[in-house]
Amino acid sequence: MYTLWTHPSDTPGLQLLCVLLHISPPNLNVFVCLSRVTNDMSGYGTVKAASTSTMSTCQSSEQPNHGNEDEDVSVFTDNVVFTTTDLAKAVIFGVFLVPIRLALLVFLLTLSNVLTNIILWNMSDEDLTSRPLTGWRQTLATGHIYLSRSFACLAGIKLTIVGEQATRKEAPIIVFAPHASLLDAMMPPLIGTSGITRHQTMEIPGGFGNIAKVLQSYFVDRGSSRSKEEALKFIKYRALSPMDWSQVMVYPEGTTTNGTKLIHFKRGAFVPGVPVQPLLCRFPGKGRVNLLTDVFIRRHSPVAMACMMLSRPVTHIEVEFLPVYYPNEDERRDPRLYAHNVQSLMAKKLGIPATEIRFEKMYKWYFKEMDTQKIS
Repeated sequence: MYTLWTHPSDTPGLQLLCVLLHISPPNLNVFVCLSRVTNDMSGYGTVKAASTSTMSTCQSSEQPNHGNEDEDVSVFTDNVVFTTTDLAKAVIFGVFLVPIRLALLVFLLTLSNVLTNIILWNMSDEDLTSRPLTGWRQTLATGHIYLSRSFACLAGIKLTIVGEQATRKEAPIIVFAPHASLLDAMMPPLIGTSGITRHQTMEIPGGFGNIAKVLQSYFVDRGSSRSKEEALKFIKYRALSPMDWSQVMVYPEGTTTNGTKLIHFKRGAFVPGVPVQPLLCRFPGKGRVNLLTDVFIRRHSPVAMACMMLSRPVTHIEVEFLPVYYPNEDERRDPRLYAHNVQSLMAKKLGIPATEIRFEKMYKWYFKEMDTQKIS
């Protein structure tokens, strides 16, 4: 066994080596485990490669068991498998597509940063949370919708939108599921809504935090009970405010999965008791898998997944707006019942199970593993 340290600032050659390690064909009998980047985005990630016979060494003996649904970890496991054909196509197309796409995407991110800095000029955090953008700032903020769509197009993403987005008056809140991809973070700017995003977003290179600020999103610290309570207040305020805010997109599962099941819906989006519009996400067609799945137990690193996606001529994603869901009296009084019923509806439309699996135990196990790997 050996350890390879990787970091976003590493040389292209080292990054390429990481990609080759992480997407090795099955016949090489190489299994790769990658720890996710630490919460503060400043630490190194450890890559441990071993033969399949020692695969268990990449997993903790304290991993949550599969004894019951509440502790089921399969939905938090990367289920993407690359064949030799996939890798051959990636090499053939990637030589031409990846450099060109990366250059164009960097240009768009630079343009986006210029735009966000202009919009946020002379604005405090209090200004962003107390009233909607107006005038020229709102006009420029609308430009992010077109920039986001251009970004997706240049990345090779073909986005198909089914159904019609409701107005804020009809549905102040949009609930998105399954939350199964790093690309889900692009949905708010793609359709012009605010969102609930992790506070670590501000530390991601590329200015993504400022984009979320322009969208007037809320930054939540999932490790803080107070921050989660403030997020709930934010949702209620925005849903019930008479001011002309944008809609708020909420990911009711609370974390990312591999999309094979819907896990327990949190009550936050349903506490205001207002109508919501369900928004489904699919990766349709044979072989059109989610290449940016973001889960606790990984088979491939984010670098490898991103390279594979950028090397594909087209990545198909379909989102479907369902009709607005109007809660009855019982659902308005009981947010948990409201959440459960919306979850059941969305699962039925997606053709996957609705479960009561919760991520909290997995979350604790994962960060305990992160601490263990730091020490070792």
